[in-house]
Amino acid sequence: MQAIGGLGCTNLRALDLSYSPHVTAPALAALIDACPNLEELDVSSCPEATTDTLLAAIGRGCHSLSTLYIEFDGWAVERKRDANVISAAALVELVRGCGPQLQVLSLAGLPVATPEPGESGRLLASFARACPALTSLNGAGCAWPAAADWAAAGATVLAAEWPSLRCLSLSGAGRSAFHGKATAAQLAAAVGRNLTSLCLEGCPTICDADVMEIVQVLRGGGS
Repeated sequence: MQAIGGLGCTNLRALDLSYSPHVTAPALAALIDACPNLEELDVSSCPEATTDTLLAAIGRGCHSLSTLYIEFDGWAVERKRDANVISAAALVELVRGCGPQLQVLSLAGLPVATPEPGESGRLLASFARACPALTSLNGAGCAWPAAADWAAAGATVLAAEWPSLRCLSLSGAGRSAFHGKATAAQLAAAVGRNLTSLCLEGCPTICDADVMEIVQVLRGGGS
């Protein structure tokens, strides 16, 4: 793969190397560096390659990406039980590099380390600021960002930075997605009434009060 990368692939627009258990981060990074015009990239469930190093390579070399899949499922976990844990800071640097054109981002199941409480909201705000054209974010099954992190980031900030966001999935994201009505309201305000799809499946702490608060905000009657 590194030999292929050395040839240069300037005409390549789409690359799918998902479910490649033997590909490592250095080889995949070399290939990505050789393909500066990629618009679509899928490196899902590559357990040996899913590292902060790979994310740095994507951010460094893929400035034209509109679609990026870095998902991680049970298939990958079974093949590498000590799966590399991605840092939230590395995700922020990734979107800073390739974010301006990014419209679709899926991190479903990605093993992301939960930041310190004081850092989580700040990182999510930076994350949003780096990819203003994002229309779809799938964070299903990720420890970060969880629903509670949206409240920490600030609804006003997120609504301003992500005006194009239409689809959001936080299903099963985080161990305790909600901590009362304030979080539910701020989540609803953050995603705004432009959202066409919101998935909160598998959030065991959500209750009637949370649902009604979301309804109130989406109708324009909440904070």
